[in-house]
Parts: sequence; C-alpha cells; structure tokens
Amino acid sequence: MHTRIERFAAALVGLVLGQMVGNNSQTIAKVFLLLSDDLQYTQKEVAEVSLHVIFVIACAGACFGALAAKRGWASFEQVVTSVSVAAVVAFFAIVDHSLPVGRGDARLEFGETMYYLGWLVALWFVPFAFLPNPGGTFHEWIRRGGGVLAVSATMAAACFLVGAVLETAVREVVDARGWLTNGESYMNDPLRFWMARPATVNAVCGAYIVVAFCGIWWRGLWRSGLAAWMWMAGVTAFVTVYTGVYGWILYAPDKGAAPGYFFLAFSALPIVVALTVLLAHCFARGGNAQAARAHVGWSVSPSFWWLIPVGFAVGFGLNAMLGFAPLARTDGATPRQLLVLTIAHSINGIVLGVNLRLMVCAFRLIPDAGDVRSE
Repeated sequence: MHTRIERFAAALVGLVLGQMVGNNSQTIAKVFLLLSDDLQYTQKEVAEVSLHVIFVIACAGACFGALAAKRGWASFEQVVTSVSVAAVVAFFAIVDHSLPVGRGDARLEFGETMYYLGWLVALWFVPFAFLPNPGGTFHEWIRRGGGVLAVSATMAAACFLVGAVLETAVREVVDARGWLTNGESYMNDPLRFWMARPATVNAVCGAYIVVAFCGIWWRGLWRSGLAAWMWMAGVTAFVTVYTGVYGWILYAPDKGAAPGYFFLAFSALPIVVALTVLLAHCFARGGNAQAARAHVGWSVSPSFWWLIPVGFAVGFGLNAMLGFAPLARTDGATPRQLLVLTIAHSINGIVLGVNLRLMVCAFRLIPDAGDVRSE
C-alpha cells in the first residue's frame, strides 16, 4: 500500500508539472512580470518569460523525476518521456510566439529562439545516441542517458537561475548609479550591455560541463580513456562552433561589424570553460582517496572547487576585455561602460564557478550511483 501511494504521488507531481508546462506558462510569466513591477509588459516579454518558465519546470521535472525513479516510485523511462514532451511543448510555443501578432506588438525571432532550443536538444537528448551501452539492453541505455540528462538539466536550471539573479542585481546597481547612461541606458537592451547574458551563458555552461566531462566524473562510463577523451573533444568542438554561430549569424548582422570577429569572441567562451575545468582537474586530481573509489563524482581535492571560480573569473574577464569590449566600442560604448562590462563578466565567472559546487548533489540523481563524496 505504501509503495502504491508513493507511485501515485510521483505520478501526480508529474501530471501537475506537465499541466504547468503545457497550459499555464504564459500565466506564470505575467504574474512574474507584475510582481517585478513591470506593469507595461509587452507580448514579447511575456513570450520570453514563458519560455523560461517552460525550461525551469522541465528541469525541475527531470530532477524530481530522477529522485522518484531512484526510489522506485517511477521508472526512468517515464522521466525521459516527460522531459521529451516538455521539449516538444517548447518547440510549439516558439512557433506560436513567432507567428504574426497584433499591430505595434513585437514577436519572437524564430531563428534565435530555435537556436536556444538547439542547445537543449544537443545537451540533453543527443548524448543518448552516443553514450556507450555495453550491455545492449534498453533499460541500461535509458539509465545511463537518463542519468546524464538528469544531472545536466538540474545544473542548467541552477546555473540559469543564478545568472538571472546576477543580471537583476547588476541592473539595479548600474541604473541606480547611472553608469551606463549614454543617450539611453544600455540595460534597457541586455544584449547591448552583456553581449552574452549570464542567464544563458550559465545555463549552457552548466549542461555543457556535465555532458563533456561525463567520462571524468562517471568513471567506467566509457570502456577506455581514449574514448572518453574523444567524446570530450567532440562535445567541446561542437559547443565551440555552435556558440560562434550565434555571434556570426544571429548577432553580427545587427551590429555592422565583421562576422568572423563575432564568431571568435563568442566561441572563446566554451574554450575558456573547457581549459579551466581540465587544468583545475589536473592540479587537484586524486586528492580524496574515498572519492577515487566512488563510481560517480569528481575525484579531486577541495582546491578544485576554488580553482574553478578563479579560472572562470579570469577567463570570462579577458574574453570580455579582448572580445566583447571592442565590439561594444563600435556600438558607441564609453570607457566606463566597457569597464563595467568586463567586471560584470568576471563576477559572473565567479558566480558560475561557485554554483557548479551543486554538481556534487546532482550526481545523486543517478540510479545506483552509490555513496558519492567528491568534495
């Protein structure tokens, strides 16, 4: 009887999350905008926030679904199916919000929003096709792919929320001091100020690190170290190119600068992330004997979690100074605005690095992961 009640509760939670994703994301978005004192919100703002709602709820569904599956209240097949349905809902929401609307009301850019959906598909679902399945069974295939999906979705949501909070905090500070006023506030158009918004960058980086380095934190996932390194190189190459495409195709045409420079400025971010994680792992590897015996978890010393924020802060700051700042200068940014841009991205690097510490908890979503202590 107790097991039946638990399974019913898990199904009920899944049903509620599914209904929220499918029907009420715009309502939640409007309530959020009202609570943030935005009484004159546009339909485009509602559409953007509603997509964020769908994303966060889908990630929450993956997280709680994995917990339920690990306790036997649901199957991992149900978890993967639910997240897949959420991705389909997001696709049709993007199509709906990209259709012509009333006069004077802006609509979402279909290409840009589909680009973001591409991240979700690539980092959540594509690994299912490439992760090894030596047993050849469907259950093992779902367990491995679903485990990576659960950790990836959890970290993407956590990093997204922290990045959104940072954007809001920076906006309040700079607007209060008038640092970015130049005819009009740069913060009225986040892309003009950030070039690469922390909420988006952090969400992608959180999932990217989980997927690219799964051969390190999930020991035994790949049969050989060479296969793990080839997977890491392949994911990093894809993420680097795909990130550069954003600057080259979706961003550069509006700025009138050389598309190739935009490609390099944006594609440098995933390279910085990969190099920082690899170097930190090399310097802090094998510092915990118990972690080395664990099946899942970073086999590192505590210094690893200090090196990551420092490396991100330096790397993001340099990329902002050498990559984004020259582009912002052509857009009319003042030296003070360029300084704020650089400092803000450095702070985001610290925030992202500290937030990755939650990965230790996210690893526990994987079935049969054992006792994970990778601090």
